[in-house]
Amino acid sequence: MPYIQVDSNSIVFAISDSKTIPDSQNIFEVDSFDTSLFGKRRLADGTFEEVPRPEPSQETTTE
Repeated sequence: MPYIQVDSNSIVFAISDSKTIPDSQNIFEVDSFDTSLFGKRRLADGTFEEVPRPEPSQETTTE
């Protein structure tokens, strides 16, 4: 039985598979062991959304 674990911002940071799901408010059962969920936000209705990633800064160094 696959499940995900989310951080305080509801972002998926772990996917596991076990016969039993640990009892925790940040762990949720999912249909499959889908690694594409990493980094997505879990919404209250159980769906997932992409999270915008900040673009790397374009800082230049001068000597």
